[in-house]
Amino acid sequence: MVGKLYPKAAAQVVGTEGEWTHITSGSVDGWVKSEYIVTGADAEKLAFEVCPEIATIQADGLKVRESADRESDVLDVVYQNEAYEVVAKLDEWVQIQYEEGETGYVAAEYVSVELQMGKAISIEEELEAIRIQKEKEAEEARKAEEARRAAQAASNQVTVPPTQQGATAASVDEAYLLACICRTEAGSYEGMLAVANVVLNRVNSSLFPGTISGVIYQSGQFAVGSRFQSYVANGPGSTAIQAANDALAGSNNVGGYLFFRSAATANTAEYSSYTIIGGNCFYQK
Repeated sequence: MVGKLYPKAAAQVVGTEGEWTHITSGSVDGWVKSEYIVTGADAEKLAFEVCPEIATIQADGLKVRESADRESDVLDVVYQNEAYEVVAKLDEWVQIQYEEGETGYVAAEYVSVELQMGKAISIEEELEAIRIQKEKEAEEARKAEEARRAAQAASNQVTVPPTQQGATAASVDEAYLLACICRTEAGSYEGMLAVANVVLNRVNSSLFPGTISGVIYQSGQFAVGSRFQSYVANGPGSTAIQAANDALAGSNNVGGYLFFRSAATANTAEYSSYTIIGGNCFYQK
């Protein structure tokens, strides 16, 4: 094995031989089983369905306007080589998301638009990414511990002991989505496991949709923007996959909590009980 090609990533086809296809992608040159890829017109169609379009700014100091009109109000300014998710394309304008939840229009002549497609990673690149991720997790764990100690004085904070409960059945696609939202919402393994269990708790609650995908994509509940879509396209990483699989197997470190938010912005005085895990505050209203 020389590398990995994650779901919805792209590659250049060099040739085929029997049941195998020779591809190059990123720094990887190798062979993949043909039954697991799509090529030609099918690949092009799929790319436009699942890959976000990204606008890269070609001019320095490009104005973002409220509407597709050079006389409309200026909302912000974007700069050369910055990239933004495309919301819509008009003849002379491109609507972009220049901030989370905020959109505006830039002149099409000053941007280049292309699909954001993932690439294969080599084994060496994956090992390096794992090393960096572990360092990041260690740093986030340190910060989370500081946050936990700072909040310990609050009388309504509780410690949730790890438990093992019944396994939850899930398709491969839903398990993959669960891993992606874990990676989006948390940085450490413990934090990802807690997020996964909130999702599963909601699946089992009559207050929320009854499927993993339904819970994740419920409006206004989880961060399913460009960062989440990037993990869906390029893979969430081994730690997130492990956390999602462990939660589905019954490992629970957050009890029955249904809600969470960043510990830095949590107003713990409003919660009947809460616990801090991996930089997030999991709570009961």
